[in-house]
Amino acid sequence: MKIITGVLFSLIYIATASAATIEMFGQEKYGFKQPRYTLKDENSRTNIDFMEIRALAREDNFPYSSQDQGSVFYKIFKDILAKGYTKINLDFEPNKYDKAAINFERGKDKTYNALFGVYYQELPLYQNKYVYPAIAFNNVHLIMPSYKIVAVKSKSGLKEYKGVHASTDKVSDIVAKEFKQLNIKDVEDFPTAFDELLTGKADYMVASYYPSLIEAYKLGIKRYITFSRTPVWRMPIFLRVTPDMMKKSQMERLRSYLKSSDYKKARDAAFKEVIEIYQKNTAGVVPPTYVRVAPIEAKADTSSDENNADIEDAQTE
Repeated sequence: MKIITGVLFSLIYIATASAATIEMFGQEKYGFKQPRYTLKDENSRTNIDFMEIRALAREDNFPYSSQDQGSVFYKIFKDILAKGYTKINLDFEPNKYDKAAINFERGKDKTYNALFGVYYQELPLYQNKYVYPAIAFNNVHLIMPSYKIVAVKSKSGLKEYKGVHASTDKVSDIVAKEFKQLNIKDVEDFPTAFDELLTGKADYMVASYYPSLIEAYKLGIKRYITFSRTPVWRMPIFLRVTPDMMKKSQMERLRSYLKSSDYKKARDAAFKEVIEIYQKNTAGVVPPTYVRVAPIEAKADTSSDENNADIEDAQTE
């Protein structure tokens, strides 16, 4: 009987699995290749115990979600599908997320049964529910010039220094409020924030780890900056689903799997992979001229730098 069950499970997985692939693009435009995550759906029947989550995601928050580059989570969702009979699809619709999210909260959106990449209490709660535990952690670190480390014992100590944050960096409402209390200045985007940091206009930068690290590689400035070893703010990312979805019996299976070491290994491996892709493909990028304004002593670009955050730390629970 166990053998039959095992064979049945294998057949179900083959029938429902979606191949998550990475294609490289952009060398002509950017001077280096970037990864685009794609999901190839298999139009096959599924088992009777199958659950599908259709989630709306932000279209401009790579590596979590992006209309142009897909999502690192495609690879992670493939593992969830294999282990939990749950298929999670993401949809990226330009300029729709904020409005659609409010409609979803109020039960007026029938297209989606979930929102992806939601921060805790980011929006009015209404009736919809978070799927615990968090699917990932988009933690905020301090970023400093390699030659000038800001040493503080508490968040309040940051008031003594000039801080900067890229407004395109997606943070929770709670964290954004603390930024204002600490007089951290919002600027247009990551390139502008790094410019201010490396020309001495700001003493430190606050940014979510993976998006800022990717941007640093793209700009060719990774070796000129240092990330704090531990995050200053921890931002768990959730799936938020409708009450009907939360009542499904398969939801408990999904929650159980999200707590497992297998899930965490698959998740961390996917994020590590995308960082390694950028590290390799941006090796020859010439940094902007502004890095020469300040007396920067460039450090070797290694993952073992004493003051650099570890990839594993960015997912600390």
